[in-house]
Amino acid sequence: MLREELLVQQIHRPVRTCIGCRTTDSTSELFRVVLKHGQHRGHAQGDQDDAATKQVCRVVVDYFLREPGRGAWLHLNTRCLELAQKKRAFSRAFRTHGEIDLSDVSQFVATGATPEAKI
Repeated sequence: MLREELLVQQIHRPVRTCIGCRTTDSTSELFRVVLKHGQHRGHAQGDQDDAATKQVCRVVVDYFLREPGRGAWLHLNTRCLELAQKKRAFSRAFRTHGEIDLSDVSQFVATGATPEAKI
């Protein structure tokens, strides 16, 4: 074998699993999302009733792959997003319970945006 062929074979490319379709792919084909803890929804702000007030967590796109915390990977298509929602994969991937806001991710997938477009 030629030296160039050996170098090509030894290049390591990170592989991740899409939480929607559960197939593995390189990180260049997937995008990363992270969980951001947000405000509380429920009764008025002065109300101390913890049962009626619950924390809403927001899932956001990690454009630069630098956000802290647990991350999950997803293909950039609506099919994988719908499968992940149907399977409750976001709750499982982030190990959380309660309401999760996916509006940022839905908008990102709907526009077919790329991380380079955000920069």
